[in-house]
Amino acid sequence: MKFSNTFLLMGAFSFLSVLACDRAKTIEYYNTHEQERAAKIEQCRKMNPVDLQSDRDCQAAIRSWSIADNKRFFGTDKKRENPLDKPPQGKGFVDFK
Repeated sequence: MKFSNTFLLMGAFSFLSVLACDRAKTIEYYNTHEQERAAKIEQCRKMNPVDLQSDRDCQAAIRSWSIADNKRFFGTDKKRENPLDKPPQGKGFVDFK
């Protein structure tokens, strides 16, 4: 069976597109890998500001550094470990859902 050039090109394109799909690392990843975070931030400092805003890895590394720096400065909050949890509300607060 003879393969046509179209199938060969589609196969090569599919293979290259899978290789090009490099997933962005998460904030949690950079929280646990401090050396990689520092290296990524150094790369991000050399980038164009427009590219910096659209690069997910840079945003995750910078956010991870910010969270770690805040924890070093302010310490950890014993009442709320997760910063995304709702803070306790005052007397008479009613949450309308």
